[in-house]
Amino acid sequence: MSITTKSKLVIYSEHFSLWSTILMCGLAHVPFYQKKLYKINLIINIIKSLNFINCDYKQVFHHIASLFISLILYNSRPFIDNYMLNDFNVGIKANISTIFLILMHQKKNTIYKILFALTFFIYRIPFVYVVIRGVRGVDYVCTDNIVDYYFCYYYFKFCYLFLACLNVYWMYLIILKMKKLIKQ
Repeated sequence: MSITTKSKLVIYSEHFSLWSTILMCGLAHVPFYQKKLYKINLIINIIKSLNFINCDYKQVFHHIASLFISLILYNSRPFIDNYMLNDFNVGIKANISTIFLILMHQKKNTIYKILFALTFFIYRIPFVYVVIRGVRGVDYVCTDNIVDYYFCYYYFKFCYLFLACLNVYWMYLIILKMKKLIKQ
């Protein structure tokens, strides 16, 4: 869809995604009240994940996985371990690249393309690493949650693995695009 043929709904959706992502990423970097700010981020992410406007099927699956992870985390017991909170916050911080992705599509600017690729690798590789290493606190989150422990545990792990695989796939596509640009 070219920029001139975007409907007002698509433009509104992009602005909503942009500003909610900026807010989430900003709150994730505030050095104090992280446990309370994380809950606020989860609410924002739940609302943001329900935005399917102009999404392809991969983005829809990404939003659904993100939605269910956020719902599980929101309904978990309060975090007692800062390392556990940090592992979950890595997922929020990974959205920094989304800011530049949206700007790249809105403004068609080379600087946004570079910033998108750079932030994608800087923030998404740690997310993939956390998933490969094992997210700390899944047992804790799933104990006394609103959903059954085993469903919570395996579904949570599946969603995180799915999101990590999707990010690796997108990294692969970015690398292919960068190689194509370098050859030109």
